[in-house]
Amino acid sequence: MLYTQFSSASKKHIEWLSQRIYLHFRVKGKVNFGGRIYQLRYAKSASVTLLNGIYYSDVLICLTRKRFKIQQALAIIQKSAGML
Repeated sequence: MLYTQFSSASKKHIEWLSQRIYLHFRVKGKVNFGGRIYQLRYAKSASVTLLNGIYYSDVLICLTRKRFKIQQALAIIQKSAGML
């Protein structure tokens, strides 16, 4: 199972981020509050859509290790979807 999560101490920021992601990618996440942190979480197909949208090119500036992990997870999902 693949989840994508954003965390912030600001509820306003998490709500703004949720709206922007919905406008760009048409996926909805769930906002949770745990202790002092708000979390915006995407699961399953919403997460795949979001990650493919964020990491759409290999020439983008990003954290290399994070991109590598995401590409590995997406490859596993695509491979298992192809087997079904």
